[in-house]
Amino acid sequence: MSAFSHSSRAISRGERILFWCLFAVLVLLRIRYAYTYRIDSDEPQHLHIVWAWTVGQVQYRDVFDNHAPLFHILCVPLLRLFGERPDIVIPMRLAMLPLFAICLWCVCKIGARLYSPRVGLWSAVIAGFMPRFFQTSTEYRTDDLWAMLWLVAVAILVTQKLTAKRIASAAFVLGLTFSVSMKTTLLLVSLLASGAAVAIFAMWKEGLRFDLRRVLVGLAATSAILIVPAILIAFFCYKDALSACYYCVIQHNIVPGLKRWSNLKLHSLLFAIELPLVLSAAYFLFRKSRAPFPIRFARTVTFLIPLIYYITLFSFWPDITREDYLPYCPLAALILVPPLIFIADWLAQRFARAPLQQMIPFAAAAFEMAMIIVTNKPWHNDTRRDIVIFAEALQLTRPGEYVMDGKAGAIFRPRPFYYALETITRTRMKMGLIPDNIAERLVATHTAIVSTGSFLGWARSSQFVRQNYLPVGTRPDKFNVLGKVIHASDTPACDGIGFDVAVPENYVVLNDGAKFSGTLDGQPLDGPRRLEAGHHELRGAITGNVDLFWSRAWENGYAPNHEADQSSLTAKHKSRSSHDVKIPWLQRVIGALTMR
Repeated sequence: MSAFSHSSRAISRGERILFWCLFAVLVLLRIRYAYTYRIDSDEPQHLHIVWAWTVGQVQYRDVFDNHAPLFHILCVPLLRLFGERPDIVIPMRLAMLPLFAICLWCVCKIGARLYSPRVGLWSAVIAGFMPRFFQTSTEYRTDDLWAMLWLVAVAILVTQKLTAKRIASAAFVLGLTFSVSMKTTLLLVSLLASGAAVAIFAMWKEGLRFDLRRVLVGLAATSAILIVPAILIAFFCYKDALSACYYCVIQHNIVPGLKRWSNLKLHSLLFAIELPLVLSAAYFLFRKSRAPFPIRFARTVTFLIPLIYYITLFSFWPDITREDYLPYCPLAALILVPPLIFIADWLAQRFARAPLQQMIPFAAAAFEMAMIIVTNKPWHNDTRRDIVIFAEALQLTRPGEYVMDGKAGAIFRPRPFYYALETITRTRMKMGLIPDNIAERLVATHTAIVSTGSFLGWARSSQFVRQNYLPVGTRPDKFNVLGKVIHASDTPACDGIGFDVAVPENYVVLNDGAKFSGTLDGQPLDGPRRLEAGHHELRGAITGNVDLFWSRAWENGYAPNHEADQSSLTAKHKSRSSHDVKIPWLQRVIGALTMR
């Protein structure tokens, strides 16, 4: 891998054409998937936070979020530009495309500097087509900016001579990275551990001397990492939101025994086994490389960073999600591509077949592209259902009215429950650390729409929702609206029946889908009626299905759907969460072979 022939460094005209064709296909696929790739539950959550900023709310103080704030703040002008629209996920995804391009540019620059321009180009295109990186970066999420800033910081450190000015620049960018995601802690640990390990290699075998002055200058330069976080801390302190920020970003995310932390001793043991193996491989590469010392040093550091990040992530991070791979995959390409290019060159020389030099890396990129297409067919539009849900929720509610769903309140509406019902919140609620007062909040805010997949099946309030909300539409996995079954068709006919209303609102009474003729609380029913919380009496010829139903939903063409199966509905939504995504078998095989 270290000894590159002249052919490995040169880029032929045909190879450049091949690369740019692949890159064009990559961009076109990214644009296409922005319109068709299924919407992850995190995407509307992030958009909801950005929307909250646009209406004058303050993140953490007024609306819950367990991510660092910089990404959402930067996206406020974009959301104001695009406006309130049900398909807002699509243009915001397209706005992430420059971040993706910068990630690949950084990979190209690092590869060209440390190996050759040819390695840089192929590393960029192979990184771009890595299925996990391609698919997750297609989504609108904070991690897009997080990964981009991280790669910019690494590129600053390894693509030129390391000076105090470059260290300060990289530290400033790392401060931005911290302000996007606290998971930067793992990246910083990986960077520092990699640099320290290679420095030890150099002092041990190369006679590199420890220069205290340079170390002190470097440490002083790293203080730039505090600039942006300090500004944000001062801002949230000014907005009286600092304590809420601390809870949401740090305290909320630390739950003893959460997922992988329940087997922390086993994972620590695996880390103790894996780390010496990784360091041994890095030392071997450092010693065998015949490149100049600065290049060898930087190569070994960039070899170690993704591997240490990987084993640290799997050993000590409690909840591993797909987005955690975003800063890992591009640097992993810089580990895979140099030997791939070396093998391609060796085979081309061995068999006197020059096309092998470009066809082997092309085949690797084409295989990745095929994996993306096979596992997520671009001609299937998997965003349509969620966009319809957003549109109907916006149609049925007015600005300022509440919508209860797991994370987003249908993006442009407030959520009655402060917390987003993501993995850690659910764990805290099950442990009794967060009270389940969802039912009380639904009543207090007169919330008329509830996304049934948000919490049915595990929260105490799910029983309240089943009793006071009815599924609507031909696909009951959309949402439930205020209503209840007063009389079921399989019960005997009667002249009167009493029922209780929990959420005050305007209701209609329906008999088998038509307006009911009779009296309500002694008054003739002649249309929608405002019902306050409490007991009410319905009288008339009561037969078949008689439902109390939210009048606004009825006026907009909705009707109760009595065939909805809430248990299967909950399972459907669980399968769509960002932490329990059903992965096709072929993608699972590739993931096991390449990225654990």
